[in-house]
Formats: sequence, C-alpha cells, structure tokens
Amino acid sequence: MPQALLARCSTLVDVTIPEGIETLSEVVFGQDYALRTLYFPKSITQIHPETLAFLTQVTITVEKESYAETFCKEHNYPCIYK
Repeated sequence: MPQALLARCSTLVDVTIPEGIETLSEVVFGQDYALRTLYFPKSITQIHPETLAFLTQVTITVEKESYAETFCKEHNYPCIYK
C-alpha cells in the first residue's frame, strides 16, 4: 500500500487489509488517532517500521505464524488471532 494512503482519516476506526496485499509502506495510517482495529492478512510479507508510527490504541488481528504476527511481537503491538 502506498505511503500515507490512509493518513489523517480522523474518523477511521476499523481497517481490513485485503488478502493479496503484500507490502505496507511508511506511515500508511499516519495520524489516524481514532483507529482501533486492523486486520493484516497472511499475504503481508513486509511492513515498514513506521507504518503504525502514530497509532497508540490499535489492536491488530493477524494469522498465526504470519509475518504480521512476527512484526507485531517484535514491535510490541498488541495482536489477536483470526
């Protein structure tokens, strides 16, 4: 997904990234302070470290044994399993 694609969407609360998306670029969700839940499909193979930089209250739903799960654990983002 391109950089800052969904940035500054002040009323965005829930986002489901569709299956088939592989890369999340820098600050895709920049300053989306209302965002609370995200779903990352198993197809995600790269997440830029700044993708979630401004999100402080988000919970991410991931597939077990996925790249997204590893990313969340390495960067201390709370995740739940689909």
